[in-house]
Amino acid sequence: MQISNLCFVVYTLAFTSLASAAALPAERSDSSVSLDGPVTKEAISYAVWGCIDANFQGDCRWFSWAAWEGDCYNIPSKSKWNDALTSLMVTLKDERCRFYQHGDCQGRESGFLRYGQDIANLKTKAGNFNDVISSIRCWRL
Repeated sequence: MQISNLCFVVYTLAFTSLASAAALPAERSDSSVSLDGPVTKEAISYAVWGCIDANFQGDCRWFSWAAWEGDCYNIPSKSKWNDALTSLMVTLKDERCRFYQHGDCQGRESGFLRYGQDIANLKTKAGNFNDVISSIRCWRL
């Protein structure tokens, strides 16, 4: 019985590792090809701190993800965080982000927010983006 449990654990760990690796490969080849071979881009980690209430109060969490530069991150539409953020902070060095009203980085967009900057109250700044953010796009400077 112990061997079958061990096999199940090993299988589960291996399958999870393969599934997560398949979901976001470390490199992506562009369709353009130079004489030296394909151009590749590495996935980059991004992080934003967001809170439901002004002045970084109430429920807060890290929104962190790995993506290729400029790819869109969608806040899960059925989560309590979608269309609910009131304060934001970009937290990784050399990072700048733009926030969007709808999923897939569509609709109204905010100005750029850079590393070390924060907006403590979206009701009064950033064009009144309070409780409307559904997606985020970030770049490295």
